Amino acid sequence: MNTYGRWNKKDEERDYINETIKRILPEVESYGVLSASVITIYNDAITDAVRDGMCVYNIYESLVVWLESIALREVKFKMQRVSSVVKVNKDDGKTLNPELAFKELKVMAKEYAVSFDETELNMFSISLYLRSVGMVQQAESLLTVITNSLVKRLYVDYFKEQFCKSISSCVSSGLLTAQLEEFSYQEKTKRGPRNKHYSEVLRVVNLTLEQYPDISTYSLSNKLSVHLSSYRDAPSIQTLRRWVQSIRDENHQIPQEPYTKRFKLVL
Repeated sequence: MNTYGRWNKKDEERDYINETIKRILPEVESYGVLSASVITIYNDAITDAVRDGMCVYNIYESLVVWLESIALREVKFKMQRVSSVVKVNKDDGKTLNPELAFKELKVMAKEYAVSFDETELNMFSISLYLRSVGMVQQAESLLTVITNSLVKRLYVDYFKEQFCKSISSCVSSGLLTAQLEEFSYQEKTKRGPRNKHYSEVLRVVNLTLEQYPDISTYSLSNKLSVHLSSYRDAPSIQTLRRWVQSIRDENHQIPQEPYTKRFKLVL
């Protein structure tokens, strides 16, 4: 395919992603990220992308990155509602009892439809205790860990599962041909990319995170995309986000979302 053809295809995929987001957004605002209507639009978008010969993996990654950002906001809002009804300081002047907070959080979580697991509930009660004794920064760091855990477990993993089901259905119906190989390649290379720029990205990410450990994956990926924009065969923004997240996961490094401070890539 010629250069014009490649760019035309990218423009088509970008427009398709934007139109899908426009359809999903009002449903998210009215019913939530995991509502039946959102899931239906998402699944249909994946199937239609396959039918129209688009790069379905890029469509999937773009939609999930966007849904993850919306889910993050949704989870934070729900957690604020839950924590707001738990008394942090008792009338007798004593600090919060984590065990009592755990029981109260468990009740409130059900009322506000937040599906914590036991570990997350324990961490949440501890974060409230830390806040009650003035350790606000430590409490916020723990809340970030809980939030990211909820978003990944309840939202990202779910949409990935839905994607795999859609792909399986397309394979069974004969819709998917060459794209199956592309998806398989992306999955295999997820933790060990073959792109020739990966080694440089790895070096820059490690150096930058050493100096700015709290920067968000979103902000760091955008900076990398600008830095690599003049390179031949530069990886897409979705690929960069996947690489950055993979590097952080391996180093057990938790980002701060959202990150509002200025930073520079360490080259």
